[in-house]
Amino acid sequence: MIEEFTKERQDEATFLTNLRNRELHTADAALSLDSSVWLPRFTRVTTVVCEHLGLEPSDLLGAEIVQLGQQLVDDEDKRLEHEVKKRIEACAAAFADLTDDLVSARRAAARPGDKGILDHVVECPACQSRVWPSLEAVRRTNERIESYGIYADVISVATGLSCQVCGLVLNGTAEIKSAGLPQQYTHEEEETFEERFLDTYEPDYGND
Repeated sequence: MIEEFTKERQDEATFLTNLRNRELHTADAALSLDSSVWLPRFTRVTTVVCEHLGLEPSDLLGAEIVQLGQQLVDDEDKRLEHEVKKRIEACAAAFADLTDDLVSARRAAARPGDKGILDHVVECPACQSRVWPSLEAVRRTNERIESYGIYADVISVATGLSCQVCGLVLNGTAEIKSAGLPQQYTHEEEETFEERFLDTYEPDYGND
């Protein structure tokens, strides 16, 4: 329902829920952890939900909590960007040591990601080879009837990337974003009337 509620947000929401359950069932204080552990997660989840509802997080939580949470989020994002940058630099250095023949062979053997959507190709930030990110469909929109089929735009988010040439691996949308790559993709899917209404479809008389 919420495009920005990615796997990372789901994991963070589960973490927060587990804190709450632990407090209920064991009497441990849920927020006894340092705020740097739980507040960034809480801030990200709250921000995504509030944006979907058209609300301001500060109206619900107070400006001070939101400001502190956002500062912690920014600190984590900077650390992740630094880590991803170092990973890209290491893979770029390894790529520089490859022979031209090996580079050509690896590029020829490269295959799309597990979703196999060939149009969504990006350039590896380490070696500039063609790479197909792994995508997860999150929403169908703009469904329409054209000619003899039903068309819709499918919105997907990048969940990872693995370059078969230099070995760069990015896990999750957060690392994809830190590498400066697109997080969201859209492609068109076609569905015939027979596929949509197969159980009730009856062919024209004499054409079955």
